[in-house]
Amino acid sequence: MTLSVETLLVVSLMMAVFAAVSVVGSSLFLGVGFERLRNGFEGVKKQTAFFSNAIHDLDQRVESVEKQNGYFFETISKLEHSASTEAPAEGDNLVVTNTEEIRENLLTDGGFSGNGSNQIHFH
Repeated sequence: MTLSVETLLVVSLMMAVFAAVSVVGSSLFLGVGFERLRNGFEGVKKQTAFFSNAIHDLDQRVESVEKQNGYFFETISKLEHSASTEAPAEGDNLVVTNTEEIRENLLTDGGFSGNGSNQIHFH
């Protein structure tokens, strides 16, 4: 079997065209894949920012509640101190029997009745 120059030229030209087509096809395929991957990372970035902002807002709310909690206990302590230092006048109807019991009831049930009616009761 003999090969002519034209046959070798045609075969090499076909291989070059096939290589060029495969390079263009793979670059398009990889380019589209890369673009999809980049869009996926953008979505993850947006979700991460959303959760980061939500955690930051929640942290600020917790700090606010802790500050209010401190004010609440400071006020309770001042009231306990003033109630223990002042003797009730004879005409006053307000009688403090046990401040520890009152404080414990406020801490456990928040001053709300246990029947779910959202009515405030005091001891």
